[in-house]
Amino acid sequence: MQAKRLSIKFKRVAINGEKFCQILDVQCYDIRELPETYFVKYPYCYMMVDDFHIETNDKDFELDTIYNVGDVVCEHHFNKIVRIMQVCGEKLHNINEMERVKRLELKQKNDELSKVWHGEEEIVI
Repeated sequence: MQAKRLSIKFKRVAINGEKFCQILDVQCYDIRELPETYFVKYPYCYMMVDDFHIETNDKDFELDTIYNVGDVVCEHHFNKIVRIMQVCGEKLHNINEMERVKRLELKQKNDELSKVWHGEEEIVI
């Protein structure tokens, strides 16, 4: 998976004397780019078409909450979105690191095996 940044760009707005955040842009992986192991445990976030999805078991969210550019959410809810994105980014990093270690171990095993398992033979029957 090619490295990509998870990011959310927003604008602070005041509505009726309350703090809100308007989503201006979201950068995230498309659902088809993510490994299956990413979806084993909540939370996770992904893009699907132009929609930004957050799936979590947090009681302040629906199971699958969808956001779009232009959506306005209260500051408290927005901060939870950011925290969930941070957790998702850490989870992706850990998955990618485990995959990198697996690939390295497999390459090392293949290299060692190639030292003893090589050459050509012919069996005549």
